[in-house]
Amino acid sequence: MGAKSMCCSIKTKDVNIIIDPGVSGMQPGFPASTGKKLLWLRKARKAIKTALKYADIVIVSHYHYDHYNVLNTKNLNGKILLIKNPNEFINYSQRERAVEFFKKLSLKFLGKPLKKVMEKPEVRNYSDPINKLN
Repeated sequence: MGAKSMCCSIKTKDVNIIIDPGVSGMQPGFPASTGKKLLWLRKARKAIKTALKYADIVIVSHYHYDHYNVLNTKNLNGKILLIKNPNEFINYSQRERAVEFFKKLSLKFLGKPLKKVMEKPEVRNYSDPINKLN
């Protein structure tokens, strides 16, 4: 889309899916003028918002801002949401972003503040999968 984004729109005869509906500006070192970068950013946001209107399913794979920052609760009405579990396999900074995201979702769709959706984070130890290789 000309701006830093991994957003994908998938259309079939049966369903429209949008994956990671977000975008961010290009890095300072990217060889384009600030004006061009801002133009591409605006165009990408507009394209994602248009795709969201027609999406049946919205997928958020993780909580980097450029994977969900175009979302707001208005453009999620009537959509199936498949969102990364905020309680497992998540680092601290993404967990904090997830909490903010789920607060907005809870107020909009449950009509009350977030309470039980988020669990207290717990430290888990996992075995090294390399040890299982022969």
